[in-house]
Amino acid sequence: MAHQRSLCDVAAFAGSIFRCDGYTSGLRDGLSSPTSLIERVRLPVSGTEIRRFSDDQSLIGGRWIVALLQSISSSLASGLILPVVVLAAYVALLTNDLYRVALIPVLVFGLWNLGALVAASICRERSRLMPWAFAAGAVRAVAVAAMAQIAYQAGAGDDGSITRFLIAAGVFGVASGFTSVPLEGLLQKSFESSSRAQLFTGRAFWGVLAALVSGVVIRSVFQPDGPEVQRAFAYLFIAAAGCFASATFFTLLIKEPARRLSTARHGRGVGLLSSLGDRAMQRYLLFRIALAAAAMLDVFIIVYAARELTFDRTFIGIYVIAFCAALALALPLCRSLANRRGGRAVLQAAVWLKLIAPVVLLTIPYLRDSADVAERVSGDRFFLWMIVVCFVALGASLALQSAGNFQYLSEIAPATNRDGYFSTTNLVLMVTALFPLLGAWIVDSWGFDRLFGVTGAIALLAVLLSGILVDKRTVASRPATATRLTRLSVR
Repeated sequence: MAHQRSLCDVAAFAGSIFRCDGYTSGLRDGLSSPTSLIERVRLPVSGTEIRRFSDDQSLIGGRWIVALLQSISSSLASGLILPVVVLAAYVALLTNDLYRVALIPVLVFGLWNLGALVAASICRERSRLMPWAFAAGAVRAVAVAAMAQIAYQAGAGDDGSITRFLIAAGVFGVASGFTSVPLEGLLQKSFESSSRAQLFTGRAFWGVLAALVSGVVIRSVFQPDGPEVQRAFAYLFIAAAGCFASATFFTLLIKEPARRLSTARHGRGVGLLSSLGDRAMQRYLLFRIALAAAAMLDVFIIVYAARELTFDRTFIGIYVIAFCAALALALPLCRSLANRRGGRAVLQAAVWLKLIAPVVLLTIPYLRDSADVAERVSGDRFFLWMIVVCFVALGASLALQSAGNFQYLSEIAPATNRDGYFSTTNLVLMVTALFPLLGAWIVDSWGFDRLFGVTGAIALLAVLLSGILVDKRTVASRPATATRLTRLSVR
């Protein structure tokens, strides 16, 4: 879709970031739709509306710059603390308890969906969104600042510091999800429908480029002649807190017109779980649960590299660069695929990419034990580069899931109940964020190899389940001899 969410929403995607599959609920669909109804408040003085519109147009260049700077700051911060790489590596440095490492996606991604659901219910009828977006953004910046302060003072094995760090990560997850809803509503109100698609595309593009820069920064911080590892993580968190504070400041500069977004077209008052009666939605949720189960591997990739291989810490930055570069390259491709083939095809491509990481990781132990490989490869650096392929696949899968999830739900959801469909999806994703705890149990009981095999089998199951997704695209059909559109067919 043209208004693809920026990278910061996966930290959102991806996803998102990043477990790759967040939404900001049905309100997000209403806010992001170019045809959503906007009701302007009538003012008593004749000609005031004309003058207000003229003032808005004179500031559109400034609003564009502010909106882009907000996205760049937020995306740069999200890359600096990319959960599946940076936060997971930091917690693994402090403790050998895999369950605490598994809490990172649970707290960041699971509570992201909770924050989005709460924000959707609070902001749906609000005429003023700026205070909510600013307050949630400020809480997010404070939470990351608290993480930085804890990291600066903590030492390995300090249980109290780990607990406080995880609490701060949970607050960050809730605040991030909450921020996304009023922020997108604020952008919808501030820009006319004719420029909205270009705005969201520009925010996504520049946001992903900023995340790439964050990978370069991380790599430079972890150079051998750089600061001590514990201090290096603290510096990254300090920089991320500063970027989130800048994003909050730029949010405050976005001009909010005196109008409100109507929710009448998107199911006001419809029950949260009313969409479960739709067979197309049931199939989609079954597929999403399997895909989320396969994602339990993501947070343990960096842990495997750090504990089972001779790890070079500069690869933390390389993994972030690989993840974000794949995301940047896949975004335009997945939008094109969504427009040509629909959400079903995009989700099927995303789940195929999910197979790559467990397959690559399964081959590493056999290659390390091979005498032929040992003759040609010295050390584990070659295998660390193999793991780069895993993060490339995860980044590309995030882009495809972000576009495919939104496109598919927009296709199957009736216009009067999109709120219910998106909110139900958020609720299910919040529960499925617990799967990494199962992954920690598997590794603790049988080892990493068993986790790779299980997640590979689940990813293959998700590939098969993608075949039950329905295709409800509205496609224009044209006879060979006709030169104009003659009918519409739904397939």
